[in-house]
Amino acid sequence: PNPSLADLERAITAGKAAYKTWSQTTQEERLKCFQAASAAIKANLDAIAEILACEQGKPLAKAKEEVGLTAAWFEITSSYKIKEES
Repeated sequence: PNPSLADLERAITAGKAAYKTWSQTTQEERLKCFQAASAAIKANLDAIAEILACEQGKPLAKAKEEVGLTAAWFEITSSYKIKEES
């Protein structure tokens, strides 16, 4: 890829907008996003793994393992409760 300055500016603008929204979400909403991410990855594990295997040239079994671990990371992280500062 050969991004242009305009591509960079769009990415920065999108990142700032996403941060503004994300920073206003509660911990509970964020944890629900992580649960949803885990579920979506699990539901699409085979397709994601095939893309990963093609993109990186790795064995499909290894790609499936990595995608499964990613889903597990989101699932485990979604159970963390961080004590909010007073």
